[in-house]
Amino acid sequence: MPVTTRYQLKKELYESVLEEPLLLKNILSHLSAKDGMHLRLTNNNLTTQPRFEDTLNTFFDTKYEEHLVTMHEKKIQHFIRNVAKHLKTMENVSNSDTQLRLKIIQLNTVFDYLVDNSWFLREPDFVAFSKTVHDKLIQLLFQEPFEFGHHALNYLNVLFGIVLKGRPHPDSEYQIQEYIYDNNGNMLILPY
Repeated sequence: MPVTTRYQLKKELYESVLEEPLLLKNILSHLSAKDGMHLRLTNNNLTTQPRFEDTLNTFFDTKYEEHLVTMHEKKIQHFIRNVAKHLKTMENVSNSDTQLRLKIIQLNTVFDYLVDNSWFLREPDFVAFSKTVHDKLIQLLFQEPFEFGHHALNYLNVLFGIVLKGRPHPDSEYQIQEYIYDNNGNMLILPY
């Protein structure tokens, strides 16, 4: 009569538990994706059965969706943190008696960061922020046309697809009147 060891009994118990798809699903719900992958890689006879594969694939799909949501939330938090940091620096530079050149450099830093992360324009959560960025660029274009006008036009083009257009000036046939259409469809004539 062969002797059955304690490890063989536990192995039979584990296999009988894992053969039940509902029990396996319940067990997998408490595991991380890495542990599920280790379970798949055990090369046990059980892991080649279709019901095990189906249950495990469902588990991995769920974990992947959770991972995507978590990564998206982290990306948004990172973006908000960095924008706040850039805006705080811009506010400190704007409130101090620094040179105009430093203020323009800091404005360019903020808008360059927004260009690098232009995915925020497609996010439904950032519609109000996108409108604020658009309005701020137009405000800078009209309030500081000689200092920041060229940069504002560049950022309006890159972020929002707003391009500078020209037409003959109504008062003089030798001059060109420059204008843009904002996101609301309003024609804005440039002051210079």
